[in-house]
Amino acid sequence: MGFYIDAMSAGVSKRMIDPLTEEYIRFVNVNYIKEQYIHQTTANHVYEKEAIKIFCRWIMNNKSLNLEDIRDPLDAFLPVKNVRSQTKFCNELVQKGSSDSSARMIYCNLLDNIDKFIAGHEFVKVSPCDDHYIQKISVKADIYITIPKHIKFYNFYDRSRTQSGYLYIYRDIGIYVSKFVFDRLVIRYQGPKDHNVPKEPQFSKDIMRILMRYAMLNDASGLQGEMPIETRDTLSTELDIQFEGFASPFNAHLPYYCSLFPDTDELFGSLGSFFNFDFVKSDMNIFQVCPPFIDGIFTQTANKMLSSLEESEKLGKPLGIFYMMVRWRNCESLELLTKSRFNRKHISLIARQHCYEWNQKKTFVPFDSEIII
Repeated sequence: MGFYIDAMSAGVSKRMIDPLTEEYIRFVNVNYIKEQYIHQTTANHVYEKEAIKIFCRWIMNNKSLNLEDIRDPLDAFLPVKNVRSQTKFCNELVQKGSSDSSARMIYCNLLDNIDKFIAGHEFVKVSPCDDHYIQKISVKADIYITIPKHIKFYNFYDRSRTQSGYLYIYRDIGIYVSKFVFDRLVIRYQGPKDHNVPKEPQFSKDIMRILMRYAMLNDASGLQGEMPIETRDTLSTELDIQFEGFASPFNAHLPYYCSLFPDTDELFGSLGSFFNFDFVKSDMNIFQVCPPFIDGIFTQTANKMLSSLEESEKLGKPLGIFYMMVRWRNCESLELLTKSRFNRKHISLIARQHCYEWNQKKTFVPFDSEIII
C-alpha cells in the first residue's frame, strides 16, 4: 500500500499506509513526544526515571480504562481525550519535585503534542520503503519464517540476560526478543483475518509491530509482575484455570488471555481488553486476574469483578476468580473485595517471602501482596 497523508478532514487525518509503517511512525513520534516531556520534567526537578514511570502509568491507565476499545490505529497507543486523567498525572509530578504550575504546563504541552500527532502532524518524517520478500530462515525444526526485505533478522546472544534470542531490525530500530518468547509467539500466532494476506511473511511484520508497540512501554516493566509460571501451572491443573486477565503476547502462559493492545495482540490470540471481556457469557467458569500495579486499574478491576459476580449469581452461572494484587495503603479496591460477600478466601503474602516474575526471572519483592478468591 502506498504512503501519503490525506488532507485534514474535520480535524483528523488518516494515514493511508500499511500497519507496519504506521507502527513505525507511531514509534518514532511517540518517542519524540516522550523526549520533549522528559526534557521539561527534568528541567523542573523530576528525575528522569520517575518521569518515565509517570508517563507509562498514565498511558497504561488510560488505555486500560478506555472502555470503548478504540480500534482507530491512530489512537492504538496514545490515550483519547475522553479518558485522559489530569489530576493524578499532575499530582505525581508534584510529589516527585515539580511545582504545581509547572506540572500543569507539562501536562498541557504533552496533550498538545499528542493531539497534533493524532490529527496528522508528524514530528519525525517517515519515507516509504519497498516490501519484497527475499529471506526464508529456519528458526527451528520444520519451522521457517519469511523475512521482508526491509526487516533484518539475526541470531543474537544477550550477555546481560545470558540467553539466546533474535534481533529484529526495521529501518533504524533494533529490538531483541528471547528465543523462549519468540517460540511462544510462533505458537500463538493466528495470522491476519484477511485470508488474501499470506500468513507466513506477514508474521515477521506482525511480530515487529508488537515489538515496537511494547518497546514504547519498555520503561514500565516494573509496573506489573507476573505470577510465577509454576503457580499458573498449578492453577491450571488443580482448578482448571485457562485464562489470564492481564497479560501480553510475550508473557501469557495460559491458553486464553486479555491484553492492553487488542489491535496488535489479537493476532497472537488475545481476547481483547480485560474491561470489555464478558465473564458471564464465557464458556469458562474460573479466571486468574493479576492487574498492573496501578491504583486506577485496581479499582476498575475490582468493580468489574464484583459486577460480573453479581450478574452470574442472578443467572445461576458458576463463576470464580483467583485475584492477586500488591498491597498498598488506603487501597480502595482491596477494601471493596475483602468486604464483599463473594469473598471466600483471603491470603496475605509477606514482603520478601514471595516472588513475581519479570522477563522469565523470579524476584522476591519488598512489598506485601494479597490473594482473594
